[in-house]
Amino acid sequence: MIFVNFPQNISKRDNFIRFLENNHTQSLHLLEKFDGETPYFFKKSDSHLQDLIKVSKIPSTEEFQKEREEFKKLFGNYEDFSMEIHTYIEIPDREKIRIIPKIKKYLPYGIPTHLFLWVYSENYSGKLSIIFFHPTFGRKKIELGELEFFGWKKMEAKVPVFHVPRLNILRKNLFELEEITIEFSKKQPKKVVHLYLNHLLVLIEKPTPIYPGIEIEDGWKLK
Repeated sequence: MIFVNFPQNISKRDNFIRFLENNHTQSLHLLEKFDGETPYFFKKSDSHLQDLIKVSKIPSTEEFQKEREEFKKLFGNYEDFSMEIHTYIEIPDREKIRIIPKIKKYLPYGIPTHLFLWVYSENYSGKLSIIFFHPTFGRKKIELGELEFFGWKKMEAKVPVFHVPRLNILRKNLFELEEITIEFSKKQPKKVVHLYLNHLLVLIEKPTPIYPGIEIEDGWKLK
């Protein structure tokens, strides 16, 4: 896990390259590198072919390489691996892949506002979602989008707005990664599927506490 400051006012192309040094309200959290450090298990309705494999296949795009170099500066043990999802689609419109961490993976204090995930697809007819759990807010499913593309793509999604009645709710209970879900449609042919995942990042907003009376001027001045 790692935190880097995330700038709001720059183009998407530079989002993971230029970082603000004094942004205390937001941070970018690398929740998962998919390098094999965190064990996951595979849940699927059909097919005996259900493999999660650590492979040395990573995106070759300029954006990912620059992002990777930034993280390498911050990780002493950073390794160039991805997670491969290897399975067979038998009944497409009924198939649902669930990738679940075997250990608890929590987000830091704050509210998740955006998700980013590098995904390799071969034009599959399906959609990928991330599910988080919070004791107060329950299960939250965030759809990152369709998998109808070839090669690597950084998928991204905005997290629905959370109403936080009290800040201590966030301090006592953190958001937890529950699972990564892939659902296929009727258009998907019966075939072997290879998907790769890398760098799951979450943009975290840290609420600013407001104290009663803070808006009242007390007349005190420093000399």
